[in-house]
Amino acid sequence: MTAVRRPGAASVATLLALAAGLVAVNAVAPQWAASVGADVWNAPAARADHARAVTETEEMDAHADRCAERRRRANQCAAALAAGTIDLATAADEMRDALAPIPGYCYLLENVHGPQPTERHLFALHAIERVQRNEPDAARRATLAERLEAEFAVLTCAP
Repeated sequence: MTAVRRPGAASVATLLALAAGLVAVNAVAPQWAASVGADVWNAPAARADHARAVTETEEMDAHADRCAERRRRANQCAAALAAGTIDLATAADEMRDALAPIPGYCYLLENVHGPQPTERHLFALHAIERVQRNEPDAARRATLAERLEAEFAVLTCAP
């Protein structure tokens, strides 16, 4: 007796059994099927989710870059103020230009420094605090604090 081999029929039968199994799994437990990737016919939705995630990642990276640039500008301004190359009023204006566009930043500064007559005063206090925070030498920090407090008093009295 000779057995007739039908490899094509076996392959088709296996493929049909696999497809029927996928359909049955999706009908019985759709969440589980999605979690293991057995819902292959939702590939367009998966591609759309991936594209949305890529876009969100690019937006978050761009936002992080903008925030880093603002911090860099504020730190450069504080360094110039500490070096005496700019005065406190200029530093306050530059800090405001760099940091005020951040949503909630002025509110945060008001919580830290209390209410001030103007936004310029608020950013002047922030500039003083940033200069002191960035200065590691205690003696230099005290000298800077004295000079900057005098400039703040002049700024407060100015019209």
